[in-house]
Amino acid sequence: MTSINHLQAMAQRIHRRLREKITGVADPYRCIRRDWQIAFAMELIPMFRGGLKAASDPLFMANSSAIAGNVIDMGSNSILTEQMCGKL
Repeated sequence: MTSINHLQAMAQRIHRRLREKITGVADPYRCIRRDWQIAFAMELIPMFRGGLKAASDPLFMANSSAIAGNVIDMGSNSILTEQMCGKL
């Protein structure tokens, strides 16, 4: 095991112990991620509305926007970043 893998394993054990024994919360970062998600989605609304109005095929654009919204949902990809969203 390399030293990096050893440090990662140690960090995982520490984090697990904090979650299980100290906080009793399975996902202590959930509220932070959820707040980020909501704020990010709200920022995107004007862009999606503008795209829908300007689209030559509004139904296609609406479907694409709905799919993008589902991808942004943290439940579908827990490692989602703002940079990944920019690629949508």
